[in-house]
Amino acid sequence: MKVLFAKWFAIFVHWKAGNKRRYTNESYSVHLEQVVSYLLQAGITDKVTLAAAWLHDVVEDAGIKLSTIRFLFGNEIADVVDELTEKARKEDGKRSVRVAMEVARLASVSCTAQTIKYADIASNLSRLAQDDFKFCKVYVTEKEAAVSMMTRGHRTLRDFVISRIESVQYDLRVKEASRAAPSLSKA
Repeated sequence: MKVLFAKWFAIFVHWKAGNKRRYTNESYSVHLEQVVSYLLQAGITDKVTLAAAWLHDVVEDAGIKLSTIRFLFGNEIADVVDELTEKARKEDGKRSVRVAMEVARLASVSCTAQTIKYADIASNLSRLAQDDFKFCKVYVTEKEAAVSMMTRGHRTLRDFVISRIESVQYDLRVKEASRAAPSLSKA
């Protein structure tokens, strides 16, 4: 029951906040569904993980207070959501400093939070190379560093996100090489 409530709560609050997928303008629920789908495909069925996966961005992106999550869903789910909520802020310095802070922080979060983060990264990588080549180069490097430090989560899902990172890196190299190569049609 909590998983279903978490799903509808997350979909509603992201809708209410006007959140959309960057680049595609799809409903934010598409991202949440993809994250949960990756978990289910990896055989993860425990209620805390699935509920926290639905809720993983509500504090950071929809302005919901952690105390609200704690009240509605209990301490265990709220603790995982808290672990998945980015702590670095713009005041902490430039992007590279904030990313380093997050990488270090994510290395010490629970195996449940790391597992959800693997699925979150895989979802975020799903279209990024096609939609924003320049940012994708930055993002994939940051996430490669994060995943290399997050070693406590679900092994199969970790291997999956590593393979996604490697695939995106390959696509980026191919795209870069095709941009650098002289056009054959001009010959």
